[in-house]
Amino acid sequence: MMKHKHEFLLMALGLIPFIFAAATALADINKFFFINDIKRLVGLYCLVIISFMSGVVWGISLMTILHEKQLATFSWHDQGKYLYLSNALALSAWFGFFFAPNSPIFFIISSICFCILLLIDKQFYELNIIDIGYFKSRCLITVGVLACLLVITIKSFSVWPRCSD
Repeated sequence: MMKHKHEFLLMALGLIPFIFAAATALADINKFFFINDIKRLVGLYCLVIISFMSGVVWGISLMTILHEKQLATFSWHDQGKYLYLSNALALSAWFGFFFAPNSPIFFIISSICFCILLLIDKQFYELNIIDIGYFKSRCLITVGVLACLLVITIKSFSVWPRCSD
């Protein structure tokens, strides 16, 4: 039980920058003390988290017992697919940021990545790779992240200051 408290605490701490960014978006603030561009900063933070979580999926995929044939061939029906999917998620977030930084499109791509990462965790839970406590924590935190990204996305379409302002 103590292990899950630490996991949840670390995940909750990771949610704080998203909450901060959503609050500043609601207040139409894009600069705060030494932070000159909150949208860009939260975009970079999305990249870090998506890359980290994709790396976790990659690591779990490598640590589970996979036959050499499964690693060498692609199939949507075995665990080898997570090796490819984890890379695709990280790269899509990076390309989204590269081609559309600070735009609602990037935050939509990030939201989709977070949803897919949660679905992967659901599959890992169903395969008994992760336990129910971790999965429930991931669900709660992901809902919080998605809510914050929804606010940021909506405000990006409307009045939240652009980078050029």
